[in-house]
Amino acid sequence: MGLNYKNLILQPCMGLFLHGAVKAAAVVEVGVSLVMIIMSSVDYARQLDKVWSTKDANVTEFCGYMLSWIFCYFYRLVSIGLAIRLLVIASKRDRKALKWWLFQSGFLYLVWLCCFIINASYGFFYSSLSFVTCLLLAIYKLYFFWTIISFSLEIKRNGSIDPALRVLSDEDLDNFFSESQADRHQRYNKMFEISFNDLALDTNRPLGSGAFGIVYKASLTRRHVDSVSSQIVAVKTVLPSPDVTFLKSLLRELQVLNFIGSHENIVNLVGACTSEVKRRKLYVVMEYCAYGSIQSYLRENREAFINNEACDLINRDYISWESPETITIQDLMRWAFETANGMEYIAGKHVIHGDISSKNVLLNLMRTAKVADFGLSRQLYRYTTFTKHENEPSPWKWMAIESLVDSEYSTQSDVWSFALTVWEYFSLGACPYPGEICPTAFILRLKNGEIKPDKPALMTNEM
Repeated sequence: MGLNYKNLILQPCMGLFLHGAVKAAAVVEVGVSLVMIIMSSVDYARQLDKVWSTKDANVTEFCGYMLSWIFCYFYRLVSIGLAIRLLVIASKRDRKALKWWLFQSGFLYLVWLCCFIINASYGFFYSSLSFVTCLLLAIYKLYFFWTIISFSLEIKRNGSIDPALRVLSDEDLDNFFSESQADRHQRYNKMFEISFNDLALDTNRPLGSGAFGIVYKASLTRRHVDSVSSQIVAVKTVLPSPDVTFLKSLLRELQVLNFIGSHENIVNLVGACTSEVKRRKLYVVMEYCAYGSIQSYLRENREAFINNEACDLINRDYISWESPETITIQDLMRWAFETANGMEYIAGKHVIHGDISSKNVLLNLMRTAKVADFGLSRQLYRYTTFTKHENEPSPWKWMAIESLVDSEYSTQSDVWSFALTVWEYFSLGACPYPGEICPTAFILRLKNGEIKPDKPALMTNEM
């Protein structure tokens, strides 16, 4: 499925469910600390006479031993407190607190390691078992810290996503699929359910991948009373990931597609495989769009563009369907209209798309534009504006000023993004604001009116 197994092996827990692994490690750390306190007490009690005999002969050495032992007790007790603190931090996914925790715990570990080396050098272990146990503990702590650091990096990548997505509990799933769900917008229609056995995925050539999912071409078998038929579809699923946010993001997209229904200019929901969602396996089955995104289609076929403004938009007989790569001004205008039609429909459903651009508008076999990728969309119901309280990975070049400055999203901010999408069409897939790489400077210049996209050469003043 396109996985990089080398990278997986080089991650603690093979990169799977680090959130749960860290919380489990915190609980294990409490148990390990208690066991080590008992074992240390046994060793120190048996070595006390030997150490005490050095009191008069070598006061410095005696004080070193005693301080080492006292610190080891102190370290184990503090480790219990730090483990409990780690459990709380992991639950909140607080990266700043986690970095401070790593500093404190790492410093104490280094001091403990020095004490261990001193004790080993002078033979102050009652048995080889005690020595081996402490050695294994030192190695275990390194793996423990590696897991925590990997979790911190994972939070940096994904932890700022909507807090409601960070935990996927059985209660969440039960509410999502419950037939007694009070809000009809939230209820999953089980008529869309498809069996995994009815899908044959082409995993060798993915159609594309996004922030949290991958899309495959697939054949869907439809079983009727007296016949069997097949349909080519697109299947979106999540990659094996250490964070459940990706799965819940796909669930949210399924929820939006289920709610908005069918439209000629939307990539419509065909069905979904949800029977194993509690095992982190979910397929969202959608219409297959043979020509992919408008962005890639325009970039691949720029040389085939025909600037023929006299062509009739309705009568397209002048185009040979053996050469579907041919693009005209009328195609660009039609795709802009169809995109607007799809966006108007979802706006009428009180849904914000949040990520409209040429890469998220697809072309089916008839080269009809269809709005896709509702992974960042929001259902508003009673509200006209949605405010993000935390930073998500955002398509900042396509975002409206109020979205960039105040993190406010509305149908009007989708209109801004739509305008830039049309700009992409008439620029044959060019990227808006070329050369802009710093979001902070870009926002300031955009707010002050210092920059704006140049008028595409293919677009007239009337357009």
